Amino acid sequence: MTTVAPTPPPDHAHDRPPLPRYQSRHTSLPYDPSDITALLASIASSQTPPSTPRLPFLPAELLMHILEHVPADHILPFRLVCRAFCDVVDTAVMYSYLQRIELVGWVGPVLFAPGRVVDVNDLQYRFVRAGFGGLLGRGGEEGRWAVFRMDDRWFDLSKKRAGESDAFFGDPLFERVRRHLQPKEGEGVVREREFGVLRWCVKVGVVVMDVDAYGLQEKVEEYFRVSFRDRTITVDWRELLRRLLKTEHTVRQTMRKNQQSHYTFDLEEDCLRAVRRMRMRSHLDLQQSHDRRCDWALGKLRPLFGRRRYDKASFPWDQLEQNEDDAMSILKELRREARMSFKERMHFESLVRDWQTYVEEHERIAALTSRWVDNVYLPRTAPSSPPPWYTEGVSLNYLTWSDGERKTIEDRIRRWKSQKGTIEQLEDLLESSNVALEVPEDAFDISMSDF
Repeated sequence: MTTVAPTPPPDHAHDRPPLPRYQSRHTSLPYDPSDITALLASIASSQTPPSTPRLPFLPAELLMHILEHVPADHILPFRLVCRAFCDVVDTAVMYSYLQRIELVGWVGPVLFAPGRVVDVNDLQYRFVRAGFGGLLGRGGEEGRWAVFRMDDRWFDLSKKRAGESDAFFGDPLFERVRRHLQPKEGEGVVREREFGVLRWCVKVGVVVMDVDAYGLQEKVEEYFRVSFRDRTITVDWRELLRRLLKTEHTVRQTMRKNQQSHYTFDLEEDCLRAVRRMRMRSHLDLQQSHDRRCDWALGKLRPLFGRRRYDKASFPWDQLEQNEDDAMSILKELRREARMSFKERMHFESLVRDWQTYVEEHERIAALTSRWVDNVYLPRTAPSSPPPWYTEGVSLNYLTWSDGERKTIEDRIRRWKSQKGTIEQLEDLLESSNVALEVPEDAFDISMSDF
């Protein structure tokens, strides 16, 4: 008896209806506006009004427009509403966030301590900023990689600091900055000292978080690559946004959970530190002895939410606590900047300019007064040094000012401006008096006599 092989079922794959464009191109970019039609239809069908509607019916176009304007720190819950909302968030909304991303690299601790800035040029130099430059295809994955271009003004300041107008890649100071923001294996990166260092931050609207580096450069290079030679940063933008939004969502949940708790610092900073430590632990492989030591050092950091501290890590792991303090200072500064309105920034920048003029005039008056005291009360002796002026210690970085410092500076500037005319007269009087007192006693004795 001959056995007949069973006939395979016919392949009806070619008969299946094609997936909608917004599904078939769910992970590819650049975003095609032709998908809007399918998205709108999906949204409209998901909210077809019943015969007796209880809620107002919104057109799909309006809902899509609303979603594109939801702040980045509130967008994730909207993905859970329905499949149509999820599709809109993963395509149009994410692409609108991509165009607003700003990457910020902190030059310090190579040059600056957090919050202490004594020169206006330092305010511009301490951060390397990069804006969205476009999409590119790599390895057949069109639209996965986004290119961000660094601000040329930072490189202009680097040239001035290097003292050269054409090249500065050989300058030792620039090379230190480059190795900090673009570390490569074999360039002296010591993981014990580098673990937990903040290098790059991602900013979308009011959301600011640091990139998942923490000294584990071989992992972050999978989706974040820096090139100072080309002045570009190439990122897997979907992965970058996914990490950013999930982390910010976790911070918000932690803040909501611990509203009634005691704080070691304050509610936001305690929650930022807690989530950042959790993310650092997620990078570790506890099967490796070095990573187990990193995990041990994380457990020795300052306890959060008012818990008592009993011990701390020893050298070299004690640097981890300083790295965390620096990172929190920069993150809080950038988050405060992101929440400021344009009017507030203009007000603070005006205060900084007035404060500089105030300090310069104060130094001139102090020097003139010191000269006058020397001429009147201390003749023929070495000039006395001017007393320490009470404006020392005020940073020109207004993002680090507390409310009390801001009010004090505003009061001083207000009093100084109200007495501007008197100060100018006093300065002229002191200068004239000093000129008169510094004339030698025998300047007009033509006969050179003693009488």
